[in-house]
This record gives sequence, C-alpha cells and structure tokens, in this order.
Amino acid sequence: LLDRALAGGGGTLHGVRVIVTPTQMRLCREYEALRGLSVPLSGDTVWDRRWHVTGGEGQGLRLRALGADGWQQIRDKPPGAPPHDAGIALPAVFEGATLVACALMPGGRGFGAKLTPPAGSFVASFLSR
Repeated sequence: LLDRALAGGGGTLHGVRVIVTPTQMRLCREYEALRGLSVPLSGDTVWDRRWHVTGGEGQGLRLRALGADGWQQIRDKPPGAPPHDAGIALPAVFEGATLVACALMPGGRGFGAKLTPPAGSFVASFLSR
C-alpha cells in the first residue's frame, strides 16, 4: 500500500483508507469497516472507539457512519469538507433514513462530535513506538 500511495494511488488496509491527490495524502477511516456499526444515541455515546458524540438522548436516534445516503442529504458542504470517500465514514445521527446531524454539520440541533482516538493523536501513536 505504501508503494502504491507514493506512486499516486490509494487503497485500504485494516480499516484505514489512503486517498492520494496531487497535493496531499489523506488517511481516514474506511467506510466498509463501519458499514454495519449502528448504535442508539444516548447522551454521550462512544462510536467506533474514537468518536464521542453528545446530544439527542431519549429521542430514538441512531448513530452510524454518514454513508452515501447521508452525504447526499448535505446540500451545502462546508469549506474544507473532506472528499466523499473520507466524509462517508464520519459519524452521523439519523432518525430513520433522515440525517439529523453529523461531524460535517457542527452544532446541528445541539449535537457534537469529538475525535478521541484510543492511542491519542495520530502523530503520538507513531512516537510512542
């Protein structure tokens, strides 16, 4: 995968997706690794062992990956939004099939999402080994 990425291609390995453009290399969560991960939202919910999502307790809402269906429901992507393949793996709150909030929509209806990786920051995980 490293050789492919350095040559300008991308790919996936163990739930991580590498997206390469002419100006950057982005490492993000692979959507397929999250496809079936859906949990009820209950106040302060940990999702995918790395996201803390708050808000919406007791409203019958579900927390799952944004997915292509959620991505299409965001009409105006904010400046600096990740590319599609990275964005669809972000945590999102749904009521049935309707997107209520996601990490691309800060403060949407009182929900918040904070990335808190189990090993600390990405850079620190390299430095600690």
